[in-house]
Amino acid sequence: MPKKRRNRLIVNSESVHDCWFIENPSNKDLTKKITLKLGPRCEQEFIIVLRAPSKAKKNPLVSFLNLELKNVDEDELEKVWQTKYKYLSFSEMKAKKKMQVLMAGVIEPPRLLCPKSVLDVHAGKKVVPIAIKQIGGTQKFRIPFKNESAKDLDIEFSFVKIAEKKTDEISMNQYLEFFCMPGTLKIASESTGILSVMVKVNNDKLEAAK
Repeated sequence: MPKKRRNRLIVNSESVHDCWFIENPSNKDLTKKITLKLGPRCEQEFIIVLRAPSKAKKNPLVSFLNLELKNVDEDELEKVWQTKYKYLSFSEMKAKKKMQVLMAGVIEPPRLLCPKSVLDVHAGKKVVPIAIKQIGGTQKFRIPFKNESAKDLDIEFSFVKIAEKKTDEISMNQYLEFFCMPGTLKIASESTGILSVMVKVNNDKLEAAK
């Protein structure tokens, strides 16, 4: 006998994750609500942005986009009705100043791995060890990253200086400067990309600190 499929309740993901946004065409800011004025026979493209919730698993997301026409001239509305919506009565057309558009998306968290990473037991995180020589100038390193996702990935890399937690620890921020050129990588699905990392060593400060 064929298996019966269970009916799954569709949940409005906006009320759960607060993850749907509209991009403002003028300043590119992400917002929840926007009001725009369109002239006769004009078109406007809207970009809907779906932000993946933190700690997200692969999951479909569904919500609704509410549209409302304000200050609509009845003469213009009648022209639109006569050209495109004659199958409705004009009273029905006027009632359709509000509408909902179903929005659906899928979260597929990317899988990016570094084959050279090792687990730092004390920190409980993976780190990439590199061996820096105590010589002046700039040292270069090539770090591989593998994209195990089903889609291509555009990745931006940056280095963040982290303050030491203990007062008696030596801060390496004043002796080492990390940067990468270029700072972005495009890695195809199931492929490996190489990030070029450069470390500038201030050997004079290192010698003075001994």
